[in-house]
Amino acid sequence: MTSVHGGGADVAERDEQEFVVAIPGSAPRPEPRPTRISRVGAALFWVAFGWWLFAAVRVGSDLAQAGFVDGSFRQVPGATVLDAVQDATDGGGAELVALVGLSLTAAIVLLVRRGRRLLGSAAVVLAAASVADAWWHLVP
Repeated sequence: MTSVHGGGADVAERDEQEFVVAIPGSAPRPEPRPTRISRVGAALFWVAFGWWLFAAVRVGSDLAQAGFVDGSFRQVPGATVLDAVQDATDGGGAELVALVGLSLTAAIVLLVRRGRRLLGSAAVVLAAASVADAWWHLVP
């Protein structure tokens, strides 16, 4: 719009307002809420993730103790690293079987209920790591 007295020099800005066009017969689709079973799958995933996080802390602690001698750091040999990982992840047969069960259940539930989302993919990776760790410890 131009001012009557300004001769077009004063141009007023239009009000930029958002508006929604409603098409008859269609309604906006709300985001699907996670179901109770998918929340259970996510909780199982985080329990298994916490176990692996705790194992990583145990590995770090063992490596720090092995590498810090007489007030100075020394290089840790590869065999010591492998032993630290094996000791940190060896919680006994029952604990490893429970971890595998939790991880696999979480992966299956998340993939079935949520499709192939990021958490479902992470649950599959975590389940594969859990199965590999249990195989390493339990199968001679």
